[in-house]
Amino acid sequence: MTKLLKGFDKKIIFNLINFLVNKDLESAIAYFSCNYQKIYDNNDNLCIFYNVVNSCYIFNLFQSSKNRYQLLYWALKGKGYTDSIFHIPINYLCYISLNSINYPSEILIDRLEEWKILYLANEIPFNTKKILASYYIQKDNDDNLFKNHVEASPLYFLRKMQQPNLVDFLKLIEIFPYLSITSKILDYGCGSADLSLLLGKMGFSVSICDIDGGNLNGALKRFSIRGINLENVYKSTPEKPIPIISMKFDLIIALEVVEHVRDPLQLLETFNSSLNNKGIIILGSFPFNSTDDTGDHLIESVSLQNELLKWINTHWIRMPGIQYGNIFRKN
Repeated sequence: MTKLLKGFDKKIIFNLINFLVNKDLESAIAYFSCNYQKIYDNNDNLCIFYNVVNSCYIFNLFQSSKNRYQLLYWALKGKGYTDSIFHIPINYLCYISLNSINYPSEILIDRLEEWKILYLANEIPFNTKKILASYYIQKDNDDNLFKNHVEASPLYFLRKMQQPNLVDFLKLIEIFPYLSITSKILDYGCGSADLSLLLGKMGFSVSICDIDGGNLNGALKRFSIRGINLENVYKSTPEKPIPIISMKFDLIIALEVVEHVRDPLQLLETFNSSLNNKGIIILGSFPFNSTDDTGDHLIESVSLQNELLKWINTHWIRMPGIQYGNIFRKN
């Protein structure tokens, strides 16, 4: 056993196990992303690491959590970035990377380096449980909610940069045949803006919307450093959580947005009035799947699941033949 572990990096494996045992999956994602090359380059680290990942405790921990954590679990096992279904999204991640990326194994490094540029940071924060504690509690009014959104933005961006939802790219790819180069596109709740960056780089007219001072700032910097122009920028503020949209769009991307607003019916009305005739909208998992009001999900929205489903089915038509996601066309 001593011979087997002569190159074992105790600190890396100990810290990762500590995050997992304490169920701090956000920190586990960050730590793995920063150190995965050291883990995979060292056979002794890899041997111990696989024993940890293959344990029943770790498997059950990830399986009982959100989808992004389940994706991480398979990434930890060396499968998440090599499944054939993900080769197209990986190519798109390469396409919007800052540097010339040729191999999937380099993507995380590139994206973490970009995060440091965006937030003028030398170190990656790992104690996310402590930092996010107030964010999960103080959401009783829009001032507190938006303040916490802004404070948590660096961590949100970090998660998106290290664990992009590759399935979102597949949703976008499915509606490419319905777009033309003149299509106008709004990425509402753009977050780290991977999809709108891709569309902008492809030559589409792109507008974005997110929380002013928070995620929106990071997204704007990503467009700026690539020299990609935006047609419009819409800012969500405590005074105007759902901004007035001043133009019509052929495609609205609104992934994982509805459960985060206090007036989701107004949000859907805003989307509807901003879509061109036969315009397309890509929605997230809620209200099609149930959720609760933990984290930054709001009870004012999640309690209206049935009303939201009724509104959607009345105003929009689900597009046939779509494999990924909830994609609709305006009546």
